[in-house]
Amino acid sequence: MLVRAPEKIEERRVCLCKPNERDAQGLSIMIRRYHAQMHANLNWPISMEKMEQVKHNIRRLTKDFNEGTRLVYHIFIAGSNVCIGRAGFFKIDYDEGLAYIGFWCFPPFEGKGYMSEALQAIVKLGEILNFKMQLEIKEDNSKAMRFSKKLGFIEKDIEIKGDIKIFYYNKNSK
Repeated sequence: MLVRAPEKIEERRVCLCKPNERDAQGLSIMIRRYHAQMHANLNWPISMEKMEQVKHNIRRLTKDFNEGTRLVYHIFIAGSNVCIGRAGFFKIDYDEGLAYIGFWCFPPFEGKGYMSEALQAIVKLGEILNFKMQLEIKEDNSKAMRFSKKLGFIEKDIEIKGDIKIFYYNKNSK
């Protein structure tokens, strides 16, 4: 059964919003500015250097959000129109009740606690929706690994895909 998720989640320092095409210009500027730094841990930034590519991506995310097949949010600093990244359920397997969490943040906003707050909201939403949750993180991304453990994810040593480690959410490990 597909779920309906809130279009907006407001936290103290961040606001998570359903993707909207009006966000494209700001995202496009930031992606062009920081794609080299982001490409170290993400494969997609180079494929979204043009405005039309960003708009197409947002339209696809919005359609998926409306259909409940992916619940990805744009993250804004509360009270502003500054988009600092994305977080959400980038893939949902309803048969297994499993949601795959993905997230990224533009470099100037890393280490300031914004993503922690956003992902706490995503995990809370996953609990409400009764999802089992999973993260896949590159082995060399030590910041993301430490961060995921703080959120209550535990590493499963037996599951490694190439250079990707798998973490499962365990609400008892926080």
